[in-house]
Amino acid sequence: MADYGVIFQNASQDTLQPVNPPALDAARDALIKKIDSTIAAGSRYDAVVRKTVGPYQGWLEGANVSLIMASGLMLSVHGKLTRDLDSAIRRVIGSYVFNRDAGCGLSDGRWRFQNNCMDDYAVAASGLAWIAAYKYKRGDADGPLYANAAKNSIALALSLEESVCAYNNEKPWLPPREPCNARVSDMSMGQAEVVSLNHGQQSIAYGLGLMTSISSAFIGLQTANEAPAPALTNDQRVVALALFKEGQSRTAAGGDTFATEGCYTLNSDHTTSRAQRYTAGRASAISPRCSQSALHKYSITGA
Repeated sequence: MADYGVIFQNASQDTLQPVNPPALDAARDALIKKIDSTIAAGSRYDAVVRKTVGPYQGWLEGANVSLIMASGLMLSVHGKLTRDLDSAIRRVIGSYVFNRDAGCGLSDGRWRFQNNCMDDYAVAASGLAWIAAYKYKRGDADGPLYANAAKNSIALALSLEESVCAYNNEKPWLPPREPCNARVSDMSMGQAEVVSLNHGQQSIAYGLGLMTSISSAFIGLQTANEAPAPALTNDQRVVALALFKEGQSRTAAGGDTFATEGCYTLNSDHTTSRAQRYTAGRASAISPRCSQSALHKYSITGA
């Protein structure tokens, strides 16, 4: 993804400022080369989706696809979308297939692994929306097919089925999602909260943080000139607001890191882990694992 990010940055020159033609040419040539090499590499086994996948069919591949489409459109603004580049981008569109993490979800006991599917669907929504945008700008008739697929992925990303765990302390744990036992109506009445479960703990980056991907999808849909203007449904707005509240409640007062207490961690045996901090990613973002609160069999207690 890093290569595509650099290409996008080089292609995204402000039309109101003096442009750098050599940088645009380099971005165009690099994008063609990157796509050609990825297509030529052929199929590979993806351990996350647990099957062999073709080019642009791996886990979270929508992130690369969205950058490719957006880069192509930015280069088009500067007259750099050549026939060769358009052909390469269309090969990406033809190859792209959304494949979900084979182990993500909340149903059928998968909640125990604390690996929701929100990132899978949110990233797919972004990729599909930007395909729709590219096709609209190029005058293709089938852009709405991708736009509708993006909207469906947004719905799945904000769904309480496999993506967002909503917990109501007044309700018992029941199959198929056990602790994730609440409905949108519970959240509307202030009777439930969301707990973004990922990487074995409550992780705000896999809840509120993924609204950035959904935002990217909306920008793509707007660029695709979707009518009526894309918007969240009432239920989706309730879930999005709950994610915001979760992020706000788990953020330190200074706003520069997550709080070290008050988050939830759920072990498969319903015991509590020792509190610790760990550093993840190049940005050295601090994420908490709290021992002060845990999801127990019939209640959640916060620190």
